[in-house]
Amino acid sequence: MIMMKGMITLRTVNLSRLIPSFDASVKGASHERRMSRFLKEIQINPLEILRMIAVFLRLKKINKVGLIVDRTNWKRGEKYLNFLFIALKTKNWTIPVWVLPICEQKQGNHRLTQIESALDAILQIIPAEKIDYFLGDAEFGYLSRIELFQERGIPYIVRLKEKWNLASQGEDSRFIHQWFDGLPVGKSQTLVLTLGQTSGVSTAVTAKRLENGDLIIAAHSPEIRNPLYLYHSRWSIRPLA
Repeated sequence: MIMMKGMITLRTVNLSRLIPSFDASVKGASHERRMSRFLKEIQINPLEILRMIAVFLRLKKINKVGLIVDRTNWKRGEKYLNFLFIALKTKNWTIPVWVLPICEQKQGNHRLTQIESALDAILQIIPAEKIDYFLGDAEFGYLSRIELFQERGIPYIVRLKEKWNLASQGEDSRFIHQWFDGLPVGKSQTLVLTLGQTSGVSTAVTAKRLENGDLIIAAHSPEIRNPLYLYHSRWSIRPLA
């Protein structure tokens, strides 16, 4: 419980950063060794941890949470280390609920089935109506995944690659970045576009022109206001690693 409290309070899963949560009269290195042994010897079911967090949220009367999914990718020698991080976002906290090793090819590619299995498990405990928004990077911007969010009634914000495939309005079809060619630096614009070439998916798309001239583009549920502002909360997952 002290570890869990430390992770929530300090917003990290880094063992060395959790040491201040423990008894100060004991050396920090001793606490770190004990935590390492605990994690090595005991297999923790992430669903049980998630149930504990769900109880904590109910006690705090938090009715809606953001669901943030991100992946990290390191290369150690010739080996790629890929992990999928899933966290719950409230007004005051970002709480890690799942760390999933991705057994896949290099450069952080991952299997859709791994993500879907984790999300299905999470939705068994935290239902879709309790999710304020799902937030993911460009790898979640494929049509099948946007359709998945729409079918399940989960508000979503997913980044689209600037050189993404075709998007259309009526008979007018262009590459997605071309819809925002005239957008000035610092300005944003929202359009309703159909993504894909044949059986496309209709979604709101917001773009903003950055100082370096690049575009940041996100597909999102039409009811979400300021989607790019919310998208920045994705970075709150980074300090958890």
